[in-house]
Amino acid sequence: MPYKDKEASRARQRTYYAANREKHKAYQYKWDTKNKEKVTAYRAAWVKADRLANPEKWQRREFEQSLRKRFGTTPEWYEAKFKEQSGVCAICRRPETSINAVNGRTMRLAVDHAHHGKKRNRGLLCNTCNGALARLEAIEGWAEKALAYLKQYE
Repeated sequence: MPYKDKEASRARQRTYYAANREKHKAYQYKWDTKNKEKVTAYRAAWVKADRLANPEKWQRREFEQSLRKRFGTTPEWYEAKFKEQSGVCAICRRPETSINAVNGRTMRLAVDHAHHGKKRNRGLLCNTCNGALARLEAIEGWAEKALAYLKQYE
């Protein structure tokens, strides 16, 4: 039978939980372990609904995780570098104009990082300069070959 006074009922539940926190945690862990499929389905449904309701929150979260995992840096470092560069590419001094094919938004400036030797982050680059720099670093003499090719057709 439900309580007539919901606030009083909630207050009793909070008091009980505060007094029996460890007991409740143990019970919850046991229940979660026993009902893994239900828990997984519930969490998946919650995440799916929350992603639809709050896409900016999830995009920001994924961006922050990517900075930490791929580049070993923080969102604070990215923001500081972005402000230092006035929001433009460190090479061409233009803002990013590439469009993300998935969400149709302008992409963020990419984190430029050394692939060899000291693996450190250098600055923020637009998609075009980042791709060109990757070729310069990956293929010995690429810049000279590209210039020679262009001079053939002048």
